[in-house]
Amino acid sequence: MVDWTKIPHIDWALQLNQDMRQMLDSNFPNRHGYWPYVNELVAFLRSKHVAGIWEKITDANHLEKFDSVVSELEFARVVNLGGGVEVGVLGPVADAAKSAVITQFWFVLP
Repeated sequence: MVDWTKIPHIDWALQLNQDMRQMLDSNFPNRHGYWPYVNELVAFLRSKHVAGIWEKITDANHLEKFDSVVSELEFARVVNLGGGVEVGVLGPVADAAKSAVITQFWFVLP
């Protein structure tokens, strides 16, 4: 079992996604190093007021999608570390040309 009290930022992000919490709990109870990493990632993005974290994690409905969301959040951190740029994570949008679902990020320059 995952000790959610030790990873409060992931706990916050999963408030509306109890199904994902249960999947993570049963499939990855002790992912050494992974939970502290994801917790710190979410904490950093929250401290920078990055929009859409909660919505993005709430949208994850299977384990591969959760890992994909973590990758997208890492991208948001890298961009945000570039300095002077705000980044937000938006939900999936339809790509009419490819009929696929993509993720769109928005940037606000100072």
